[in-house]
Amino acid sequence: MIDADSNAWRVPPWQPAWDGDFQFQGLRAFADAIGSATDLSSRPEVIEEGYVRLVVLCGVTVIGVLYVNRSENGVSPVFAVYAGADDDELQTTDVAAGVEFLSGRRTSFQDSR
Repeated sequence: MIDADSNAWRVPPWQPAWDGDFQFQGLRAFADAIGSATDLSSRPEVIEEGYVRLVVLCGVTVIGVLYVNRSENGVSPVFAVYAGADDDELQTTDVAAGVEFLSGRRTSFQDSR
């Protein structure tokens, strides 16, 4: 499931309660925005069964990761974006703001999550 083409991403056979369709839909929208607005790339990474994140790269360097959860209204996605060597963080519902945030932090991300 490391395919860079977000259209090729498939939700693993997870239990419906794990919200895989929602997670992949949100991460797919973010990945497509990254691909169309920047020279960055991204790929999904299953952390554990039922939980996936998007890894963002500048060339071969991982510069950030992001997670998607449901907002308080239960419908809209909220993105938790972590980027750069200083592990800067942004919580947003605005994909464009998240892409801009990542694009401005291109140092190597030290993932401790």
